[in-house]
This record gives sequence, structure tokens and C-alpha cells, in this order.
Amino acid sequence: MSKHANLIGSGEVARQYQLPRWRLLYHIDRGNLPEPSFRVAGRRLFSEQDLKRIAEALTKNPELFGNATADKSTNTEVQVDA
Repeated sequence: MSKHANLIGSGEVARQYQLPRWRLLYHIDRGNLPEPSFRVAGRRLFSEQDLKRIAEALTKNPELFGNATADKSTNTEVQVDA
């Protein structure tokens, strides 16, 4: 099996972190969230390490979730499914 078999697309990453996909991509493009390790045919593909780095960035910067999420809870810890 390929070492890249566990890569996931931006839509799934956005679902995991309960973000709209456009917000995830916006913050990646602005440099607020780390870039994915891989791009194939213009698609951004994320590894487990990428997910951990995104989780760290979101934990440190909860404002990246936007006002709707910030109003729901004061707990800003992000969980990563292993």
C-alpha cells in the first residue's frame, strides 16, 4: 500500500474541524493555517501530521473558527482523530 494512502482532501478536513471549507482554505491561503504537505492536480491533500499542525493552530487562534463557533463555547481545544 502507498505511504500516501491516508491523505484526505480539504472537504473532509473542514468537516473534522467543523469549519466551512471556504474558511479553511481562506485561512490556509492567508497563512493563518499551515499548508498541506501534498498537492496533486491542484487538490490539497492533508496527512495526519498536517491535521495535527492545523489542530495546534486552531487551538492557539480560536478566532479562526469565526464568530458563530466562538459564541457557542469557551472551550477552544481541538480534537484530532487518530
